[in-house]
Amino acid sequence: MNEIQGTKAQVRGIAVPATAGLLLIWIAPLLSAALIRVPNPVLMGAATEMAKPDYPELAKTVRAEGQVEVDVIVSREGVVKDARPVSGHMALRDNAKAAALKWKFDPAKLHYDQDVIGTLVFSFKMNN
Repeated sequence: MNEIQGTKAQVRGIAVPATAGLLLIWIAPLLSAALIRVPNPVLMGAATEMAKPDYPELAKTVRAEGQVEVDVIVSREGVVKDARPVSGHMALRDNAKAAALKWKFDPAKLHYDQDVIGTLVFSFKMNN
């Protein structure tokens, strides 16, 4: 059933283009450069600048509070290249992301010579 027919192979009755192998060659370098997830204690221990988020006025109005988790991609130079909130109240997420983008890290303490990913946790609590 795996016989070659012209420029296509038959795999379980499905025609597969001959160029499918080229796709694997094209994405292989991306797979080797996959991000390594750094545990939170290591990420926090490597932090050199830790910006605190402002409490958004809208969040105060609706009395939103709690934690916001933000995934950050940290470059090999210790700079946050990208940040994406993954949990928490929607009214708090933008400010948590803005703060995360200002964080800096000591690359030597991250122990990797490549970009890494980790999670920062920001807590928002109303002061009554």
